[in-house]
Amino acid sequence: MGNTVFSKIFTAVISMVLIIFAVLTLAVYSFLGNYATREKEETMTSAGERIAEMTNMIASENFSNAAQYFQLSIDLIARNINCNIYLAEPDGRIVFYSALKNNVMRKMPERIANELNKGNRAKEIGKLPALSREDVLIIALPVKKNDTVIGGVYLINEVPELSGLRNDIFRVFLVAGFLALLIGAVVAFYISKKITTPISAIAKAAEAISLGDMSTRVRVFKDDEVGKLASSFNIMADSIAKQDSAKSSFISDVSHELRTPMTSITGFVEGILDNTIPKESQDIYLKIVLDESKRLSKLVTELLDISRLESDESKLELSIFDINELIRLSIIGFENRFDEKNIIVDADFEEESQLVTAEKDSIKRVITNLLDNAIKFCNENGTIFIKSFSKGNKVYVSVKNTGDGIPKEKMETVFNRFYKLDKSRSMNKNGVGLGLYIVKTIISKHMQTINVDSVEGEYAMFTFTLQKSK
Repeated sequence: MGNTVFSKIFTAVISMVLIIFAVLTLAVYSFLGNYATREKEETMTSAGERIAEMTNMIASENFSNAAQYFQLSIDLIARNINCNIYLAEPDGRIVFYSALKNNVMRKMPERIANELNKGNRAKEIGKLPALSREDVLIIALPVKKNDTVIGGVYLINEVPELSGLRNDIFRVFLVAGFLALLIGAVVAFYISKKITTPISAIAKAAEAISLGDMSTRVRVFKDDEVGKLASSFNIMADSIAKQDSAKSSFISDVSHELRTPMTSITGFVEGILDNTIPKESQDIYLKIVLDESKRLSKLVTELLDISRLESDESKLELSIFDINELIRLSIIGFENRFDEKNIIVDADFEEESQLVTAEKDSIKRVITNLLDNAIKFCNENGTIFIKSFSKGNKVYVSVKNTGDGIPKEKMETVFNRFYKLDKSRSMNKNGVGLGLYIVKTIISKHMQTINVDSVEGEYAMFTFTLQKSK
């Protein structure tokens, strides 16, 4: 399967099933085994205590047939608890033993006998070659008379008999584990495919877009995380497609804007140099060359401004200044433009002086661009309204012009980079659609907002905010 998301998810699920099952098996195996051993130890210890009491009683009472009675008793107890029972002298030599199995032992291990001679009980799991080739569990209790150890009772059981339950459980769990692994593999395969199929589709779509196919989209599967990823991918693809289209349009527009004046400049200069243009007309054409040069300079300046504004290294140099005074100076700078279209300017300031905190040069650029835009689209003999007022810790500045306004469906795109409202008109000398984008970028860099409001055939109004200063 390789190093794929599918293989990783599949392997992770299977590994989880195996680990959980192994831990559960070991826990149950250990618990039940220990439980069975503990139960057997308790049974053997209880039987040993009864035999020790009985031995002490027989040793204290001297009555006939004592040996026969004792033998029958330990044989009966041995069969009831299913283990071998031995009665030994203090030195470990065996005196009586149960008849469950043929016994060839003559003496108990010295280490256990020594422990009993101290008056202590003993428990041990180990080898007794004389009795069995398997490990055995030995429970030993001292037999006392007047606080003196006179012997010991030894109860012995083979360990395989105690672990039989655990072996049965292990076999059952082994079968159950195989079934669980099989079911886990099917579930893991289904889950892995369900997750990785849409991811693979998104990866293929991303590859197609990287190769230039901007129409590629992915199907939104469900309203889950993967579905949201697919939806976000489609939104991103739409944005990339729009940006690609905008850039193509921008390159085309800029190429046209550069080629037209450069062609004019080249033609007029060549005409002057080779005297195709008579000397009495040269001043007129030199003025045209100057105007075209200014157009080129303005275009290059706007492109450089965009590059600077979008740079992460560009930082604002904030200061406190009077926004109303800046608006007044800007209006004076456009006086000739107003006169050309016979435009009336109506300035309405809530306060004579309104201080704000911002980068003064950048905000001047905002006001200049908005006034230039308002003049450009204001009707002849129209009016431009400029207003400033404060609300809370914000100062609002609006620039409104009468005229054709902005169609409702285009109001959301007027701030887009390279966007021009009317290509047929703006292809002349109205720029390449960067003015409002620059305005939006400057205001956003100040962490402020700018909005547009318009009624088609009546007016268009742009309103931006600034940080109020005391």
